[in-house]
Amino acid sequence: MEDNTRTETYKDITIRKNNIGAQPQEDVDNEFRLIRLAIDNGWFHGRNAIKIIGTTHTTTRNGSQRTQSHLTLSTGPGGKPCHLYLFPVGAEVATEDTTLDEVVW
Repeated sequence: MEDNTRTETYKDITIRKNNIGAQPQEDVDNEFRLIRLAIDNGWFHGRNAIKIIGTTHTTTRNGSQRTQSHLTLSTGPGGKPCHLYLFPVGAEVATEDTTLDEVVW
């Protein structure tokens, strides 16, 4: 049976992703890289866990006409949801070239 969960700890924060399925390993690696960068930026101060929900995808942000790439996250304690917005705009997958825009709670 294939292990569909990845968990790692970075700077005392547990990062987890369930139901990886057929998602390419490189994409998952880049999602975890982006979470680590956001932690380094101090965007998850006071949090002890981050769960990646789904994959990198796009949506039209509230009040904006542009399509923005993001990861949907749940953070602990308390399961507070947030979006980690990414560049380039409109990317459907996280690559080595993907960078951070902002976190929106």
